[in-house]
This record gives sequence, structure tokens and C-alpha cells, in this order.
Amino acid sequence: MAIRIHRHLLIPWRSLRRLASYSFLGESHMLNLTREQCCDRVQAAIHRATGDAVYSGPFAGMRMTSFARPYYLLGTYELELHPVLGELKGNYFDSIINVGAGDGYYAVGFASLLPRVKPIVVFELLPGPLGSIIEMAKRNGCAARIIPVSGRCGQVELNSATQYGDNLHLVFMDCEGDEKILLDPTAVPGLRYCHIIVELHEFIHKGITEEIRGRFSASHNITEVWSRPRTLADLPFTPDAADFTDELKPFYVQTIDENRPVDMPWFYMEPKA
Repeated sequence: MAIRIHRHLLIPWRSLRRLASYSFLGESHMLNLTREQCCDRVQAAIHRATGDAVYSGPFAGMRMTSFARPYYLLGTYELELHPVLGELKGNYFDSIINVGAGDGYYAVGFASLLPRVKPIVVFELLPGPLGSIIEMAKRNGCAARIIPVSGRCGQVELNSATQYGDNLHLVFMDCEGDEKILLDPTAVPGLRYCHIIVELHEFIHKGITEEIRGRFSASHNITEVWSRPRTLADLPFTPDAADFTDELKPFYVQTIDENRPVDMPWFYMEPKA
């Protein structure tokens, strides 16, 4: 089964302009500015605050490419995982395996968060995102530590990457439902000794959350984390008053929304032995 296209690859920064045509703001709120003007004001305020680097969170300071999503720049992407990533900061891993790397936010972010780790093996089906990962890795001085792999990551590839021996691996997985196939410790026995963070796509494979829990409950301590809606309280900076009026505030919430079809869980699984 091929890894599916990541939903966040389909939502470019310019989509904020398209969102201006949506009806999440009632007309009664739009007293002075058009919706397009609101989008422009929000974009400009975010760029003034962030420049081209992540503003907050565990990857703060990481330099992004010019087309970075606003939630990447602000550091609010998947903020539910921030406590988990904070725990990892003090750990040592011999390698990181990133399955479904998208455009490299986590691959390059882990290079910064865990500077002693080499290599970071990056699996991504699409060639376009791999180019973005390489570009961003160069911008952050970690290209030599990242090994990009173009094409499908199957059980054979994951088994090779997670051979245990004396090595300790971190597996970070967001592969749009392929976790059902890949996270099988019978077919990939090295997984029993890996630290694993996985986003679970219950809306693709109903029951996958409990299925994965059943596969790993004997070998791992499992922490379950759920996504939640974004609010203004999640915005990591306070814009100038002129850019933070009542009619603009809903647009800030929209910029940090991740367009999830439903609330979704992650598992952070730590090996017991």
C-alpha cells in the first residue's frame, strides 16, 4: 500500500486568500475591511513576528522555507505533542526514522531538538516534499545528518531501519493510515524496542487505535494524546492593536487551524525494557 498524500501538503499559504470566500465570518462582523484585506493583514502581522523562523515551541528558531504554513512559522503545529517532544529532549537515540515526512518540519526539527542524533532517516513517497526537506536541512545546517529516502516505506524497509542490536531508535510516523500495516511488531520485531510517536487515523481505519494499543501494550508504556480545536489563546504572540481587531481575530484562529477532518489521537509509546 502506498503512503497517501499528507493533508497539510494540499493547503498552501495562499489558501488564506481562498478562505476569504468562506462563510466562517458573518457579514455583521465585517464593518471596515473586506475578507481579503483581513487575510492580508493577518499574513503581514505573522510575517513581521516570525520572519522566516519558527516563533515558539520545541522547534523555535528553526529556519523555514518561503512557503511555510502559518502554523509552522508560529510553532503551533500539532501543539498537543509539545509536552512529549519536551520529554524527548533529554533522551539519546542512535537514529530517528521519520515515516511520512511531508515537507520536513519534524525531520529538521528533530535535528535541532536532538543535536547528537545521526542519522535521521526520512521516508516520503512524493519527490517534491523531499526537495523541500533537503532545502530546509541546508538552511539549518543539518543536511549531512538527514538521509532522504524516496518511495514507499514498507515492512521490509522499516525492519531494516529498526534493527535493534545495541541501537536505540525513535520512530515518528504520520502516514495517513499505513500505520495499520507498518506498526506490526511480529513483522517488524525491532519496533518492540523503539520509542514510537504515531498519529492514528481512526477515520481511515476504524478501530486502529485499539488495534495498535493491543499490539504494543505488553512491550510499551502508552501515552494517548488527542487533538483539539485551536483558539486565540494558542496564538503565541500578541499582534499590534491595529492588527488585532474583533474582525481580524477569527482569521488568526483560522491560520492556526490544521484542517483535521475529525479529532485525532496520537500514541507516544515508550519501551518497557
